[in-house]
Amino acid sequence: MRVIDLSWPITDGMMVFPGDIPPTVKKGATMEENGWRTTLLSFSSHTGTHMDAPSHMV
Repeated sequence: MRVIDLSWPITDGMMVFPGDIPPTVKKGATMEENGWRTTLLSFSSHTGTHMDAPSHMV
């Protein structure tokens, strides 16, 4: 079976549908400063590669 990955990574400033809210990716804690790492992700429900249920289009 051949798998073709068509997904787009979610990145700060990535292309979005016109009028949609662009995603933001911000550093939280870092390993160097805090001993752990966190990232704040903010994006709309239609960001990036996704599939809609058939009933969404009806």
